[in-house]
Amino acid sequence: MRELAQIENFGGTDADDDPLLLVAFEDHRSYIAVHDLRRYVVLGRKGSGKTAIFRKLLNTDTGNVLVEGHVFSDYPWHHHAMQRSTGVPDELCYVSSWEYLINVSFAKILLNRDESYPYAEEAWDSAALLERFIVDTYGVRDPLISNVFTPSHGISVSGKLGIDLKLASLEVAAERVPFDHLPTIVQEVNRNLLNAILTSANPDIKYIVCFDELDLGFTPGDADYAHRLMGLLVAAKRFNSDARKMKRSLLVVVFLRTDIFNILRFEDRNKILEGGATTISWDTTPASDKLSSLMEKRFASVLAAGRNVAWDDVFEDQDMTSRQRKYSHMLDRTFLRPRDMIKFCNEVLVAYKVRGGSGKFSNADIISARRPYSLYLYRELEDELPKHYPDYAIYFDIVKEVGVTQFSKNAFSLAYDQHKGRLSEEVPADAVLARLFEFSIIGYLKSGGGAVGSLYVWKHKDSDAVFDDRALWYRVHYGLVEYLELRRRQRRRERLGVEECTDVEAAVDELEADEVPDN
Repeated sequence: MRELAQIENFGGTDADDDPLLLVAFEDHRSYIAVHDLRRYVVLGRKGSGKTAIFRKLLNTDTGNVLVEGHVFSDYPWHHHAMQRSTGVPDELCYVSSWEYLINVSFAKILLNRDESYPYAEEAWDSAALLERFIVDTYGVRDPLISNVFTPSHGISVSGKLGIDLKLASLEVAAERVPFDHLPTIVQEVNRNLLNAILTSANPDIKYIVCFDELDLGFTPGDADYAHRLMGLLVAAKRFNSDARKMKRSLLVVVFLRTDIFNILRFEDRNKILEGGATTISWDTTPASDKLSSLMEKRFASVLAAGRNVAWDDVFEDQDMTSRQRKYSHMLDRTFLRPRDMIKFCNEVLVAYKVRGGSGKFSNADIISARRPYSLYLYRELEDELPKHYPDYAIYFDIVKEVGVTQFSKNAFSLAYDQHKGRLSEEVPADAVLARLFEFSIIGYLKSGGGAVGSLYVWKHKDSDAVFDDRALWYRVHYGLVEYLELRRRQRRRERLGVEECTDVEAAVDELEADEVPDN
């Protein structure tokens, strides 16, 4: 096994630039669920591994698994907006245009990458119809997805596509329809394309079309963008349902941030969530996927040429303060995301090299890594927060004003009063606390519980958790303590010199006694 001092890092935090992503890929259950065609909506927080699964799917493309992937820059957003259907609810106004784009995507796979196509004599007619439509409409067998709605092309309705132009009230040439008329005939076009695709697809091959990076253009409050996302989710659900009925292995997969999915409201949302979605999570339960397993594959890739390397082969078997294991200590400072653990381990490696370490990583290396890692975690939040809350920097100033890792609502309110005059949006202190909770900057102490185990509720540990405005005690995420330069809370009984305190305050004290000091 190579020495730790000889390696550069354990990979990158961005899946698009991570050299170890594929060679050290962790087969998360969400990846397996998609690969086995059991789930088709992949939810997760930014950095949880959605794009890693997307890239892995693209790289598992073989003769029996054919995958097409689309990213933000591929989507014909401008021309897509022109295909909005009328006379339907807003959340359904883009379903038909997404169905058309999905159909063209599968047609591209069949016509250009399926070497068995058409797989049997009974599929020849459908295959010929599909090819004629694509070539006549776009002039090529493999059109760019970004040109799917290009107005300069016309839709071919000749041959056996079966479009009744009289019913559509279109006074155009019988062979071709301008794209600005697509919303008028799109349902008939989609119905015929879908039938041709499902009839001519090889039952022994998996065909997968993936949509990633949908969040890059998303802005909270943009109703039209939300309607497009709803349309894609509904279109995916319908296509996948039709494929199952025809006993064909075709799947549309949508990768989407959990927080964006949670704000969408449409009729099929719960059906998709219950029957079609998989959420990427790490270390949330004893049985869940572990970030330690993900890191062990990376350790093996850079240290031992692929041979097994355990966490304890890299980190000394010495507990941190308060008998906490090194892995738990580091995990508490992440948002339970691969990119966080990779970054933390990389910073530990830097600290190890600076002190001229030999052998395994020590407690001292982890402690030295916490400050640069804390800056990284804050910058991660800076990437997300401005779109949602322009005053986010002032929110952090309020937390700095409080000055301690654990605090009461009253202490926060006093600090809030010092800074509320700077806010561009007039919101009460409770609303600021709720916003900080939504991004797991703080967690709240659940009222009514005892002091057994962790009573703090965190959004990154439970995406369904909601803020409780009745909570009286809060704590700042461990990973932000160094950047915010917070100190540990002085216990209420010691501070006030009194013997009695409330049950909740006693629970806070008891929890604090078991927690790891921020040394």
